[in-house]
Amino acid sequence: MALLDMLKNRNQKAEPVPVESSKPECYICRRSEEDIAGLTTAMTEEVDVKISLLRDKIGSKKDEVVQYYQSMIDHLAGNEYLDFKIETIKTDIPQFGKKIPNVNEIILKSRSDSETVQAVAERLRESIQQISTDPEYDISQDRPEIQEAYDEIRSLEEERDAIADALAIRTRVLHTAKGGQVTVHLCGICSALLERPPEN
Repeated sequence: MALLDMLKNRNQKAEPVPVESSKPECYICRRSEEDIAGLTTAMTEEVDVKISLLRDKIGSKKDEVVQYYQSMIDHLAGNEYLDFKIETIKTDIPQFGKKIPNVNEIILKSRSDSETVQAVAERLRESIQQISTDPEYDISQDRPEIQEAYDEIRSLEEERDAIADALAIRTRVLHTAKGGQVTVHLCGICSALLERPPEN
């Protein structure tokens, strides 16, 4: 007997299932929302593991950047060229590179040629504070090579959400054999089976 026929003949005298039920369950397989949540967790476990590994990779990169910035700040402590502007340093980078540690990185982190080395160092301190306290800080703005990990996480999260959405219990209105209608809750699995074309 086809699944749709089984649904139609299950209880033809029954009243439509109320859609406002606080805890709906699938009319066919009787899975509750808790059952579907457990099934979703099982089916997305591999995706969650991949996301966790990528977040660990991002976390390691954050630690690496914090240590690097702190090292730059430490090496600049007491430097006699802190008040020099970036535009001055650019006039002779090789020479200033001997006197100012990480001079190329300092130039890269500057926002204008009128900034001083001291201003760049202060921004590095601010970055350390943000990275250390904000879990959502996007480290790719400091290390663009990690952008791929962020992109992959977004893709995996979309995949996980799609699985959850496909399995979710939803309200559907079905037509009965006698021309009536019945309002039922169906999980994504049973709903997909109903929509499958009949086999020849």
